[in-house]
Amino acid sequence: MWLHGTTHDDTASAFNLNRMSYAALVDSYTTDFHCTASTGSCTDAHVVAGGTSSTPDSVNRITGNFLEASGENILYGGGGAATTPTDIEICHNHFFKPMTWMKGQPGFVGGASGNPFVVKNHLDLKNAVRVLVEGNIFENNWGGFSQSGYSILLTPKNQAGVNGTNLCSICAATDVTIRYNKISHSGAGISMANLPSDNRGIARLGERCSIHDITIDDIQAGLYVGNGILFQVYNDWPKNPLNQISIDHVTGFSRPKAQFSLFRKPFEQSGHVWLQVHQQHCWAGFVSGLVGRRSHRLRKVRCPTHQPEFMLYQLELQRHCDYRDEVLSIQMAGRQLLPDIRGGGAM
Repeated sequence: MWLHGTTHDDTASAFNLNRMSYAALVDSYTTDFHCTASTGSCTDAHVVAGGTSSTPDSVNRITGNFLEASGENILYGGGGAATTPTDIEICHNHFFKPMTWMKGQPGFVGGASGNPFVVKNHLDLKNAVRVLVEGNIFENNWGGFSQSGYSILLTPKNQAGVNGTNLCSICAATDVTIRYNKISHSGAGISMANLPSDNRGIARLGERCSIHDITIDDIQAGLYVGNGILFQVYNDWPKNPLNQISIDHVTGFSRPKAQFSLFRKPFEQSGHVWLQVHQQHCWAGFVSGLVGRRSHRLRKVRCPTHQPEFMLYQLELQRHCDYRDEVLSIQMAGRQLLPDIRGGGAM
């Protein structure tokens, strides 16, 4: 099946999964779903949307598709909801945004007014539980429209409403597995963040995320208007903080000196995070755990000039938060996995 909009007109959505269970989009081709900045009739264009339903939706399958949309190629949540959809399979799709949609690129294509289309993310889970994201290609994504250029967002959100209200206190993003995927050409990689709404509303849960065996390639803050971070783990909830995050067997290539991982504000995290990283130019820049005026940074490690451009590290990060004293204790240990590296030293 081919679902499509037109070259310059606004077309907000292809496939709405709200009030649907046992629904699937399989082996289909979708193009030209976009909303024009400032002058458009919509803001967020997507191929697949769900997670804003009043019915107990479950069992969605999105497999083997070409998905082209400017806002979020797939979006769960982002509005009011009475339930959280469960058991979602997102496998073997190609998430794509043409570079010609970026203003200033050769062959630029925008809306009828000449304004560019609003670009945000490839995949955004604000309200979804038990999700498998496997074997997908995520290609081309940039920021500049209220976003920092992350390809994938796992951000449970109690969306703000009018007059200081909030729309989804039951929203959750939990039990998500992301594996065997490739992210290429983006302003940032993956963000896992428990954040309040603009009206300081808190959602229900954001926890239990496993990310492993993925490649993140060509992450650039400048070209793709992002922050250049491969992974962000962020909590700003006073209760039910982000926890149980696992990141393992990751190959990531970002710009030199870019932060590999950013941890902000106190959060409880059970167990530990394993990071196995193949990072460009041998920079491992972690900004970890801002608590009050205290902060901790894993020191940078430079490549010796006689060594190859790429090096491999395995890091174990353990975090323990003591809110009574507002003291964050971080234990970090790292070792180089390549033998005979002179001058680099262990982290």
